[in-house]
Amino acid sequence: MSILSGVRSFYNLDDQNSDALIVEQHRIMAKQLPSQYAAAIVSLICMGAVNIDTAPAWLAIYIPLGMALFGMTRFVYWRKATRKLDSFSMEKRKSDIRKIMILAPLLTSLSALLALLMMPYGNVYQQSLTLALSWGTIIVSCYSMSAVPGAAISALVLSNIPLTIGFLYSRDYTVVIVGLGLLSFSFISILIMYNSYKAIGNLVKTRAKLFDRHKEVEWLANTDTLTGLANRSSFNEYLQGRITQPDADKSQFAVFVLDLDGFKQINNLFCHVGGDRILKEVGDRLVKVIGKSGLVSRLSSDEFHIVVDDVSDDRDAQHLGECVQQVLNAPFCIEETEVFITASIGIAMFPDAGTRPGDLIKHAVQAQNKAKKEGGGKTLVFSAKFEEELLESSRLEIALKAAVQNDEIEVYFQPIVDLKTGRYVSFETLARWFHPEMGFVSPDVFIKIAEEKGLIEALTINLLRKAVKVAVTWPKDIMVSFNLSAEQVCDPDFVSTIHSILNEFGLAPERFDAELTETAIMRDMEKAIVTIGNLRELGVSISLDDFGTGYSSLSQIKNFPLDKLKVDKSFIDDVCVSIKMENMVRAIMSMCSVLELKTVSEGIESREQLKVLQETGCDFGQGFLFARPMPADKLPKDFSYAPLVNSMTNSVTNSQKSQKVA
Repeated sequence: MSILSGVRSFYNLDDQNSDALIVEQHRIMAKQLPSQYAAAIVSLICMGAVNIDTAPAWLAIYIPLGMALFGMTRFVYWRKATRKLDSFSMEKRKSDIRKIMILAPLLTSLSALLALLMMPYGNVYQQSLTLALSWGTIIVSCYSMSAVPGAAISALVLSNIPLTIGFLYSRDYTVVIVGLGLLSFSFISILIMYNSYKAIGNLVKTRAKLFDRHKEVEWLANTDTLTGLANRSSFNEYLQGRITQPDADKSQFAVFVLDLDGFKQINNLFCHVGGDRILKEVGDRLVKVIGKSGLVSRLSSDEFHIVVDDVSDDRDAQHLGECVQQVLNAPFCIEETEVFITASIGIAMFPDAGTRPGDLIKHAVQAQNKAKKEGGGKTLVFSAKFEEELLESSRLEIALKAAVQNDEIEVYFQPIVDLKTGRYVSFETLARWFHPEMGFVSPDVFIKIAEEKGLIEALTINLLRKAVKVAVTWPKDIMVSFNLSAEQVCDPDFVSTIHSILNEFGLAPERFDAELTETAIMRDMEKAIVTIGNLRELGVSISLDDFGTGYSSLSQIKNFPLDKLKVDKSFIDDVCVSIKMENMVRAIMSMCSVLELKTVSEGIESREQLKVLQETGCDFGQGFLFARPMPADKLPKDFSYAPLVNSMTNSVTNSQKSQKVA
């Protein structure tokens, strides 16, 4: 059955042969068949010439001439075919191969039959030449069609029947022996042609595998494997092609740079498996918004670049960016938990923001960075004023480097007051920079620059030394609070630096309060936990600063060995005008009581706020109502009591007593 199926595959183009093999068979035929027909024409003419004196004219002239003319038409057809092979359809290729399967055995058989008919008219010499010419034509024809074994083998087998009869008919011993030898060569040729066909098939299969592998490698080279989106290389190529289009100068398009806000925290909470699921879904949502009007690519981590065609103006680009924001604002589901994310999006318009890929990407990144610095969740279109702000930022960076190197940034202190006794319990250290030309520079501005430019460690050490040097002069029951940046919170080894400075100036660790923000802890929770553990071993107090503005939850807070929780000013601002906010503050105080945490309310600016906070059971307070930040030489000489708080405490106490009596 296997032999029969193999033979059947020679003739069945639809079931067995692949399209690639059919294309290869047709290509080889187109190259070889013109030579075959040329050889056949010469052979027919020679056969007629050998027998022209002995055979009748119809046999020696007309039949060979007619066959030669037919061969000439096929020669011309295949010569033309070689010039336009790529334009042939698959059906046309199959049609040509089927014609060859029919014509090949027919023409070679006619050639052999013609030689057989000429045998009676010639002598032994003429008979041998006639048979040799015919056999040579057949062999050349079969080898020319070796790529189509069905045609070659059929032609060889069918044509050898009249040839064998012709050799035996001559009755000449030498001719018979030669004929038998040629007959054996014919069957050997079948084996050779079969092996040749197998080699062609293997070559086609290998080529197909290489082509598939090439496509796979090309896909990997141009595709982000996680999301299936275009990668950096593919994005750059697309952007370059879009710019160099013939009509590029007549149409506007936009380059979007999108970065997810707080994505590292998502990875910390749900590991990289959850983060990868978010990235895949973000990619799917972006593709749905952009559709076929551009290209969406993922360059690294949570950074996506997009080219959107046919954006008419800045307003159109801004609207599309807001549509993207809306799509991303829909909740993501990880482990049956709804997660909400935002994105910072920067947009650069071609040609207004640049006519080169590098300029467009740079300006889109600048707009994206500005959106990120403004709190995230925003879409900004690049404008010329961004360049001015960038220059100003560069000038500020240069000035900050000089200020840090020259130790020009000073420490100010703001008191933290016990709301029950009115005593000063601690002073928070605050950085202040007064530049001779720029004047007062906000810490919110220069601290971020210091973190971004790698200046924060040197700045922190300078400020820490100054703060500790002042604090050792205070009464021993007064603490100094010091904010650690995200970089220090995520660097467990920095605790040894704190220890060294405390020892240098002789400040007991129990008088040092390290303030850590939620966002700093969530930046790298594993390292932050190690840092907090090291601080705890050192013996310092630990406060969670700006509670309510970051990503922490009650389940996370209970895992940290904290001493105090500082309630952010945003809660205190409306505590007197919003029952909802007041209840929320009361809930925070109750939670901290359960967790055995002391509470500090920041940003107290009015007597009314102070009264409400005292009633809620808040432990400590800080704000302009008590004192603004001040340099060391302006600190109060009497560190015992804050008179305002003391009077308010007595008022609240008397009010509570009268309520009990009533």
